[in-house]
Amino acid sequence: MDLLHLLTKPSLRRTPRRCTGFVVVALLLGALSLPLVGCGSDDTGTSSANGVDFDEPPVPDKAIAINTVVEDTTVIAGEPIDASCEFVDGAGNPVEFDEDEAPSTRILQFPDDGFQTSGGELYATRAGDAKLACQSHQLGLTDTDPVDLTVKPGPAHTTAISLSDHQIVAGDAVEASCEVFDEFGNFIPDADVELIADTSSSGIVVDNQNLSATVTIAGIFTFSCLVDGADDRFGAPLEVLPHLPAELSVSPVPNQEVYGIGQVISVDAHVVDRYGNRIARPEIEYDALPTGESFGEGRFRFHSEGIYTITIEVTEPTFNDEPLYEEIVIIVNDTGPDINCIYPADGQMIDHSPGQPIVFEGTVADAHGTDAVFVNGQEILLDDPGTKGAMNFDTEIDTEYGINFIDIVAHDYYGEENVRTCAFLVSDTWAEEDAFLDDAIALSLFQPAVDDGQFTEGEFNSLNDLIMTALNSQGLEDLLNDELADGQKYDVGTCGGELEIQEVILLSGTPHVTSMNLVDGGLTLSASFYDVVIDLRIETNTFSLCLGATFSPDAEIGFLDIDVTADLELDSSGRPNFSLRQVDNVNSGNISLSGSNAFSDLMYSAIDTFFQGTLQGVIEDTFEDAITDNFDDLFSGIFESLDVESLGTSFDVPRLDSDDEMRLNFDFRFSSIEIDPDEAQFGLGPRIYPGPPHVPDSESPGANSLGVPHPPGPYLANLLVPNAFNPQHSAAVGAHVVLLNQALHSLWRAGLFHANVGGALGDDLPDGVSVELAVDLPPMLDFGDDPDDGARLMLGAAHLELVYPGIFDEPVSLTAGAIASTGINLDEEELSFDAISIDEFYLSPQGISLNAETRDILEDFIQDLLQDIIDQSLNSALPALPIPSFEVPDDMTEFDLPQSADIGIYNTSFDQHRRHLELYGSFGVQ
Repeated sequence: MDLLHLLTKPSLRRTPRRCTGFVVVALLLGALSLPLVGCGSDDTGTSSANGVDFDEPPVPDKAIAINTVVEDTTVIAGEPIDASCEFVDGAGNPVEFDEDEAPSTRILQFPDDGFQTSGGELYATRAGDAKLACQSHQLGLTDTDPVDLTVKPGPAHTTAISLSDHQIVAGDAVEASCEVFDEFGNFIPDADVELIADTSSSGIVVDNQNLSATVTIAGIFTFSCLVDGADDRFGAPLEVLPHLPAELSVSPVPNQEVYGIGQVISVDAHVVDRYGNRIARPEIEYDALPTGESFGEGRFRFHSEGIYTITIEVTEPTFNDEPLYEEIVIIVNDTGPDINCIYPADGQMIDHSPGQPIVFEGTVADAHGTDAVFVNGQEILLDDPGTKGAMNFDTEIDTEYGINFIDIVAHDYYGEENVRTCAFLVSDTWAEEDAFLDDAIALSLFQPAVDDGQFTEGEFNSLNDLIMTALNSQGLEDLLNDELADGQKYDVGTCGGELEIQEVILLSGTPHVTSMNLVDGGLTLSASFYDVVIDLRIETNTFSLCLGATFSPDAEIGFLDIDVTADLELDSSGRPNFSLRQVDNVNSGNISLSGSNAFSDLMYSAIDTFFQGTLQGVIEDTFEDAITDNFDDLFSGIFESLDVESLGTSFDVPRLDSDDEMRLNFDFRFSSIEIDPDEAQFGLGPRIYPGPPHVPDSESPGANSLGVPHPPGPYLANLLVPNAFNPQHSAAVGAHVVLLNQALHSLWRAGLFHANVGGALGDDLPDGVSVELAVDLPPMLDFGDDPDDGARLMLGAAHLELVYPGIFDEPVSLTAGAIASTGINLDEEELSFDAISIDEFYLSPQGISLNAETRDILEDFIQDLLQDIIDQSLNSALPALPIPSFEVPDDMTEFDLPQSADIGIYNTSFDQHRRHLELYGSFGVQ
């Protein structure tokens, strides 16, 4: 039922009480919810349809109807509507009211949600058909012929789009449909629409005639519809996937001409479709020839120099089934040519005359070719520079005694440099490593040590002091009595007389005097006994008239001189033997007889005269026999006590890698005795060798050693010449440098220098530093000719496996060598080397390159390490200088010699001379 029928239905009509015309149907108005305009007013307001207020004052009856007046029945949504209400009388003429009497009115709207009122103006909001009708509650009038309105959409305000697909492959097209709305949501048909994307690209081609787009670039895009004036656009996303792989391009990362050994190389594989869209995760197979280490997709590293080919192939379906395959050539060149010393090899001992040149032979090898080689700074002419692989070269070099170092520098095709230092040991004289070094220690006794011409009782400053003490002892008197007063009778040749010695008395109060002098091969001993008293028993058949008689006179001899020459040589057991060569002279003074036996002094005087010559001869012969028979007991025992075997010992050397110790044994033997009038020189043969449990075997370091090197010439030191400049020196000891080298050689053979020394490097280094040390040559010492030069210690062919966190987290190989100078000190017998400083240092890495900063750190570290090794090993190799001495035998105390006294060198001064350590001092009881 339309608005007119509702308003004119008879059952709902009634006559108003104050307004004539139409009956106001409150129920209808309430049902339609029409806005009303009150009677007597032109206000257009919206009010509820609750009926007419019949209590309002009446109006003139001439207004019988109300009309709705609209300027234009076609309106635009959102634009104001020019509408008003008009009262008419029965003739249809407008009814005018005074301003203050005009009834109120309102305009009813259909549909009620198709309009809005703002600022006193009415607007249509819903496109389509609508109706407006004026109404006055006051007069009970409603326009029964509402005005029909046509509401058209307003200007474009919003667009919306829908796509035929939300995901396509590059090169495909997508279709769109667009809808345009005004600000009230009214659809605007036939709007002039354009299709746009949020990205401007030549890869997006739009066909606005058909509202479609062809997209050739991959990505996610938003499409929307563009209409003039429509600022609100609702877009739709479109994902464009790459097409099939059509092109492959590759490059190494990092992109370098040359790579280092172990460097990580990644392959950046760029796969695109035919439109150039990158395919994010293509299916690719990587391979390398020769094989390297592969970890992760397209990541490699190579551990040796060479030329490698990395292949990259796309294995998924491709555009037009065309194969996609590429190769990358990788050049690995890290350290320059590999250098090897062929002859002499690194760590080789060669039997060669020092000072004579040798032809050094070596090889260089580089996968990219060697361009230049330098040996000790001199460039070597190569037969074919640039040859890839191994090349031989040789050159003549000078040599010197000891460890020689050769510096080789080689450059490859790319200018990469490698450095190698090789060390070899040169000598033409060798000692067996565990043999006795005969004459390596010399003990020289000069004439003052034998007899200094002075004697003070209780002091022993020479051998003669011992002899003189013995000749003035009760022990000698007892010895002679045991020998002479033995009941033997001697024929005196006069009247058939016989003489028997009852007692010899030497201690007459006058000191006996001895002297000793060196002679070729031995020494002479002269002894003078004064006021010797001999108790005699003489029996004769006759006396004067040859009458038989027996008497016991005391024969007092004014003096008795004995001169003998003795030889000093080694016996069959290798010990010094002091043996009588000859008795040169026995001479006695006049004999005076005295005694009782009822004989008067006059009578003894007569007997003395009678027996003088005969008795004197008997006494001289008897003493000569006694000296001859007892020479060994009296004299040789002193020399035979010079027992160097007692000097044999062992000592423990701390290991470099732990708190354990390494034992060295020290043995001695006499090797020679040379005596001339100026010097008695004893040659001793020491030896130092490892003891258990570090006894070297065929698996020990240096198993092919040539032995202990030493300078040419005899071991025995010439100690007499320096002594001539200081007469106070009565004795000297010289030790040849070969002894120290044998000690160092023994430590080397026993494995002291093959150790993991990481734990012994101190606390100043980073955690985790470790050094595996192996030394292929025995350290050796050389004294040189100038005593002021001190000593040189050479250490070569030292190989280190080093881990140094922050620099080398993985073990690297290094070769090092050094020549150090050191001072030598002797405190009593304690030998020490101090002020050790490295004069020459050699370091060559194996298979790695070092920048300047890294080399500085390593050189400082390894120099300190080598210095510690040199210091510890050198001072441990021979802790004491073997100074020969001897002990007075206990059985010599009967001759008043000091019991267990050591006789040797004291008040010493130390010197280094030529090839020896030399000790000068006084000789005697210390």
